[in-house]
Amino acid sequence: MWARTRFWLSTLLFSAGCLPELEQIQGDRILYEHSASLHPCAGNVEYLDRLIPFLEDHLLATAPEPLRYAWLAPEDIIATDATDEGEIREGYAVSTHYAWSLDPILPHELVHLVVGGHSSAPFFKEGIAVAMDWFPLTNTGSRYVTGSISPDFNPLSTLSARGSASVNYAAAGLFVMYLLTRHGPARFREFYRSLSWPFTTDRIAASFRAAFAADLHEEVAEFMQGSPPCAADDFALQALECSAPLHPWSKPWEWTLAASTECDAPGVIGGIGPRGAWPSARVVTVEVPQDGRYVFGLFTSGQEWARLGPCFGCPWDDADVLAEDGEVLHLDLKRGRYYIRVNGWSDEGHDVNVTLAVL
Repeated sequence: MWARTRFWLSTLLFSAGCLPELEQIQGDRILYEHSASLHPCAGNVEYLDRLIPFLEDHLLATAPEPLRYAWLAPEDIIATDATDEGEIREGYAVSTHYAWSLDPILPHELVHLVVGGHSSAPFFKEGIAVAMDWFPLTNTGSRYVTGSISPDFNPLSTLSARGSASVNYAAAGLFVMYLLTRHGPARFREFYRSLSWPFTTDRIAASFRAAFAADLHEEVAEFMQGSPPCAADDFALQALECSAPLHPWSKPWEWTLAASTECDAPGVIGGIGPRGAWPSARVVTVEVPQDGRYVFGLFTSGQEWARLGPCFGCPWDDADVLAEDGEVLHLDLKRGRYYIRVNGWSDEGHDVNVTLAVL
């Protein structure tokens, strides 16, 4: 059980004025805070706690300690750095240890804290966060674009951006996802840490060649052609959902998840505020024992939907599938670990039953 307390934010982070009072929940690796008007779901802290070691292992990083994440109501955001061109930011990593967001869970900001590199180039700083947090709560988004890449996503267009507000986030995320997959986290980490002001294309290209032993412009040209064939030595860039706990098979031939999606049920992430509810999710992983034909289905009395995807292979394999209530899918699955994510709304929890069975 996590301890709840109240805390007044430091004046070092906020401008002069009346400071908001926040509720606190202390996790194993992170201090989770939220505005008093907001109700976080029961699994938020546990979710962030397990993402930290997952990101550390996946990206060869070491997170600073202690880490803090605050879910703030708009009226509680009075920081002088809270806006981008007059619009309130969705979230912001204030320092190497602290981030706030308008969302109950925003892994994008947690990636910034774990990976660090506040002095690195904004294009790659935002790119690594988008590459890892590709799968928002609304269940939309793509891990990689199949086919040729739109000219709008050319990395060179905002590669030398001086600030995050000028970065094309989609282009940055897709290109970093491509670099991680093709070259692995060790080389990307070397490249990321070598970048320093001024972030000109020529300086970035020189660092790129030193880290990847490749020409930046040639690599961009290959990236713009779209998803290449998956190579055996490509790095398996996993979705954050693959950090979820392993749920066992109930029978040798049948796997079942019977659980609640109520906001206060253990393991559910999301939140409810005075202006409405956020999307919610419950995530687990399952080990598929052998290659074969399987049936995947979801049954609920509400509006939930379930997504299944592999924790291996290329991010452009496009192997994820989606099941709605009452839908049964027949799938050819390979042996290995998969994530299963049940999505809904934080204020509309129901009992759900997800099944995976051998045909």
